Amino acid sequence: NLSPDEEKIYRLIVYRFISVFSEDSKLETMKVDLNVNNEEFVFTRKRVSHEGWLKHYPFKKQEADEFPPLKKGDFLKIHEIISEEKETKPPARYNEASLIKELEKRELGTKATRADIIAKLYDRKYIDGKKIEVKPLGVHIIDTLKQYCKNLTSEELTREFERELDCLSADKITKEEILANGEKEVRSILNDINDNQKEIGSKLYESYQESNVVGECSCGGKLLKKYSRRNKQTFIGCSNFPQCRNTYSLPKGANILKSTCPTCGLPMISIKRKGQKGREHVCLDPNCGKEVSKRRAPEVVGKCPECGKDLLKRHGRYGEFVGCSGFPQCRFSCQLNDLEKVLQEKSEELSK
Repeated sequence: NLSPDEEKIYRLIVYRFISVFSEDSKLETMKVDLNVNNEEFVFTRKRVSHEGWLKHYPFKKQEADEFPPLKKGDFLKIHEIISEEKETKPPARYNEASLIKELEKRELGTKATRADIIAKLYDRKYIDGKKIEVKPLGVHIIDTLKQYCKNLTSEELTREFERELDCLSADKITKEEILANGEKEVRSILNDINDNQKEIGSKLYESYQESNVVGECSCGGKLLKKYSRRNKQTFIGCSNFPQCRNTYSLPKGANILKSTCPTCGLPMISIKRKGQKGREHVCLDPNCGKEVSKRRAPEVVGKCPECGKDLLKRHGRYGEFVGCSGFPQCRFSCQLNDLEKVLQEKSEELSK
């Protein structure tokens, strides 16, 4: 009574389990070097000579090339020459699986730690996407540390530590020797950081600020991703605050996209609406495309008793309140229901 997806998973587990106890498979490889008018050409062929565990594991494609009957010194006839023009392509981006293989190839990390290393890079926003793309923050951190603390980013140092652990398991080195070598390297790294902490801190702060830039504001400033401690929510604000008060709320679970709105030029965001399948791409400004007349300006309800500017009726998470239009220079505010009482008290204070 399995569903189609459950059946696929069940078959995968069963065949994988059976294949673990089977014989090794054997692969034959043929490589032929050809000399055509002093031009070197190479072709290869592969075929499975003994199925072994592959016989019980139908999910892996088997090599089945035909081997031409050739031996060293044979002369071959040229039937056709084809000339093709192609452009080189950049190397494919890593995904998690290929990155783990690359780490293994470079002897970085262990089987138990490689997946966790990549997970931390995602969590810290250093990389992004299934086809892994290094984010600006990750690039700047590596560049900064390479400039001021080379050993901290050294592949060779990491490999050396891994090799020492292998030697420890083979009783070729003592635990005390490993700890002494590790302490020496850590002290050297800490000294480099301590000597350059101001420069490192300044560079990393700039990198962090740059990583929060999501687009351009209409005033010419930069739109930054910010966090409100009061509301405990992330929002988008202008770098020219308080001169520019443009802010945009960021719905929960929204992803900021690289594309921009064709109407207003603000960044597009990807959101998931309740009860809706898939994600929807919308403009960061929820009022984009709406008539200006529909955007209600805050209602003026009086004059501020502290600075004399207009008092505006606003809506907050706890209901309606009154705030000064001179914010943040003037921080006068009160509940709407208490406005008359507060103004009277302020008036009495001034008359004394």
